[in-house]
Amino acid sequence: MSEKEKKNKKLKSEKNGKSAENAGREREKKTVNFQTDVKIKNRVKEKTKDRRAEKPEYLREGRQSEIPAEAVWERNREEPLTFRQIRKNEEVNVLIERGNEVLGALGYTEHSIAHAVKTASTAGMILSKLGYSEREAELSRIAGFMHDIGNSVNRHDHAHSGAILAWQILREEGMSLKEAAVIASAIGNHDEETGTAVDPISAALILADKTDVRRNRVRNRIKATFDAHDRVNYAVLSSSLEIQKEKKVIQMEMELDDSMCSVMDYFEIFLQRMLMCRRAAEVLGCRFKLIANGSKVC
Repeated sequence: MSEKEKKNKKLKSEKNGKSAENAGREREKKTVNFQTDVKIKNRVKEKTKDRRAEKPEYLREGRQSEIPAEAVWERNREEPLTFRQIRKNEEVNVLIERGNEVLGALGYTEHSIAHAVKTASTAGMILSKLGYSEREAELSRIAGFMHDIGNSVNRHDHAHSGAILAWQILREEGMSLKEAAVIASAIGNHDEETGTAVDPISAALILADKTDVRRNRVRNRIKATFDAHDRVNYAVLSSSLEIQKEKKVIQMEMELDDSMCSVMDYFEIFLQRMLMCRRAAEVLGCRFKLIANGSKVC
């Protein structure tokens, strides 16, 4: 074999070796790339799995309508529960109307949505005019609207059963423990037989509830069969509640039909309520005054 042929053979061999080496490198590169791709895919799967595991069960299974109260509260922490939301709450409205039906069957005066709304509005007005925070006024509105839902269970001890019902509803709607407890205690203390004002929210609720005396709350249309409460409410031709912040006075003024009920009859029948209003005013740092037909009663 000539020198030239040997040289060409050597070059060809080196070329084939390099080709084989390059091919091996390409195979190694592909193997590494494949392994990398597999690792990346596995990492993505793990992260997805972790994120899914972090979600609550009701979200993982797509049951958006079954959100527990704790999750609602977490979602609403930056947006506290409002009176407007409670006013539209179907459960609360059903309980109020059912309570009104129960009391109607027992011969009591009207305790409908109208009374609940008026109580809520007056309670909020009292705290707002006395300089309390807007949130405190809002809590008093919520308490005022819900205060009689216990009548749907039974008139007897309705304040306490109403407090328990309110606690459950408010927690389910996402209200914080502290605020729900404040409203529950206000509702639980609004009845003159067992309760008294314990804080500004309960005081505002008591004043708003006990001063809602008006003729159109009487359901009985036969005057001859009026009981004491029917007679007193029907005798009220007009009433108003005035907050005198500078004088620290909460004044109820009303006009009575003397042919139905005298001022002394009113005071005698509603004595316990008036005493409760006096205590509530004191909790708010004020004095309670009752003016009937231009005369100071208390």
